[in-house]
Amino acid sequence: MVGMTRYLRISDSHKNLNIGWTWYGPDVRRTVVNTECKFLMPQYAFETWGAVRAELITTTAHTRSQNAIERLGAQREDILRKKYNGRDYVVYSIIDEDWAGVKARLAALL
Repeated sequence: MVGMTRYLRISDSHKNLNIGWTWYGPDVRRTVVNTECKFLMPQYAFETWGAVRAELITTTAHTRSQNAIERLGAQREDILRKKYNGRDYVVYSIIDEDWAGVKARLAALL
């Protein structure tokens, strides 16, 4: 198994969702696998489903995930203190107006 990433917290009425619960085996970290998944998932969300916002959230302690999310081109927004399970989380987003630039960035990385 390579790993997993998925949509969650999907709001059809607000047209936003989270992309996360991502994990990959050591052999595929820092390869094209995450980049391609994070290209295809927002592409479907924005271009087919009509999303206006996609969030990616990770803990403040998980710097590897923060670096990976920033490399994708998502915008760091803020820290949610003690949001889930008493942990602090960093929130990143891609909004519909940003998608064309993020898409071009990701396509160049592929």
